[in-house]
Amino acid sequence: MSIVNIKGLNYTYPDEDEPALKDINLKADKGEILLVLGTSGSGKSTLLKAITGAVPNFYGGIIEGYIYINEKSVKTISHRERAHMISAVFQDPEKQIVMNTVHKEIAFSLENIGVPEKQIKRRVFESLQFLNILDLTYKKTDELSGGEKQKVELAACIAMNSEIIVLDEPTSQLDPQSAEELIYLVKKISSELGKTIIVAEQRVDKWFDAAEKIMVLEEGSIVFYGDRTEFYNTDFIDFMPQYLRIAKELKFDSAMDFQSVRKKLENHDIFFSDCIAADCNENDDTEKSSSIFNMFKRKKEENEYLKLKNVSVAYHSNIALNEININFEKNKFYTILGENGAGKSTLLKSIVKLVPYKGSITYIGRSLQKINSYDIAKVIGYVSQNPNDYISKDTVYEEIKFTLDNFKIDDSSRIESILKDFKIYQYKDKNPRDLSGGEKQRLAIASVLVMNPEILLLDEPTRGLDYSNKKELGHMLRKFVDSGRTLIMITHDIDFAADFSDDILLLINGELVQYGNKREVLKEGMYYTSTVHKLAGYRDVYTLDELKGCIK
Repeated sequence: MSIVNIKGLNYTYPDEDEPALKDINLKADKGEILLVLGTSGSGKSTLLKAITGAVPNFYGGIIEGYIYINEKSVKTISHRERAHMISAVFQDPEKQIVMNTVHKEIAFSLENIGVPEKQIKRRVFESLQFLNILDLTYKKTDELSGGEKQKVELAACIAMNSEIIVLDEPTSQLDPQSAEELIYLVKKISSELGKTIIVAEQRVDKWFDAAEKIMVLEEGSIVFYGDRTEFYNTDFIDFMPQYLRIAKELKFDSAMDFQSVRKKLENHDIFFSDCIAADCNENDDTEKSSSIFNMFKRKKEENEYLKLKNVSVAYHSNIALNEININFEKNKFYTILGENGAGKSTLLKSIVKLVPYKGSITYIGRSLQKINSYDIAKVIGYVSQNPNDYISKDTVYEEIKFTLDNFKIDDSSRIESILKDFKIYQYKDKNPRDLSGGEKQRLAIASVLVMNPEILLLDEPTRGLDYSNKKELGHMLRKFVDSGRTLIMITHDIDFAADFSDDILLLINGELVQYGNKREVLKEGMYYTSTVHKLAGYRDVYTLDELKGCIK
């Protein structure tokens, strides 16, 4: 039975001429997982907001058509009843959190829908236990990592016992293991509790196997709706998980799961047999054998650029970073991997003096502690994991100009150029608050990159970006590094790191457990390795281009 039934839905945001949703007709059955795909700005988040009632009740605008939940029109359902029937986790969990501790945050959701007080405590603790985050119960919400905030908001959805759970980019800030755990739990919620899950995602690899139905949106219209087999036979390759893109590239004739693709690759008559690292990476001059690693390390120390020595950070009694020692070189692309709460964001914040630390951080031999933040910002650009931190003006153009104004730079051509590079020039007169999550992400990076810093620090830059935009961003960042600059990026997108980075740092529990060339670090990884490396039976290939080069 259809629990969600949408007929002829059209929606236009206030002050916009073009509708964000056009003639949407959709049904979702009870207990079904529906995966919504599309490029940044295609209408995914808007559709989810329409289902929850946030559009138009909160955002305003013009809406036409009908949305039925359990055969009831959302127009006739009270706000409290709707909140009880539908719960959601949106792209920015920071915006949803209103209480100062985790247990109060979840209890607040239950109080809002009128759950009796005697039931609240049990629901709070059971939901936290269900997600295996009981250790966060009394933690302050402003001390949570981005991924932990997403888990807390999902726990609130579970506690509310809603029939429909709407998830907008729920794994965008989660490490690989946490993402797998969350998807497993969502599948369990769907299959065992009969909850309907509607999820919009860009990281599709794990969600694809979980989804019963898949929908693709393009410029506000549905261009595909069907099951996984039907989807595999389309040309929507950019929205397929990495393993299916590989299967399509090799012209496999049927849709399969990850394991099936791996087995077929192993048995395929065109699959490489004797490919070794030298064959796959003959142009990689950064490859270093373990026998010369110590000599290479000494060379780096002699050429100090951005050096961290015994850097430690503690939040109250919790150690976030424990004696980190590393020298970041010029003209290199570094990626930091690690689980949620490992200290990755704290490391970047330490460099730009956003958190107090012990130890020393020097730039070309000069202590950053002795340089004021204004001067640091001239040479070190920093983009946090929340793009909303960079939105304060009324137009996209003014947002970029604001950065230059702060440093008394008058150069309109630089603004025009960066807007075009990041494909947001068409939005230059638009309010940045009305951009999609992916568009906001591009704006945030552009607003810092317009300064042409010597060092760029990026925290989850691919969050909310579709495959095509991620690829373009990767090439832009590669170009930035190849111009003689340094990039340090945090990401959970290991395939992106494998494609574009030079070196990788692996942080776990605040400790730097491994650092080296990306091949060295990814080679032995279980969670922290690329899709291609897994599919290739852990042979020494890590990207799709390398795999194609190793096939006979």
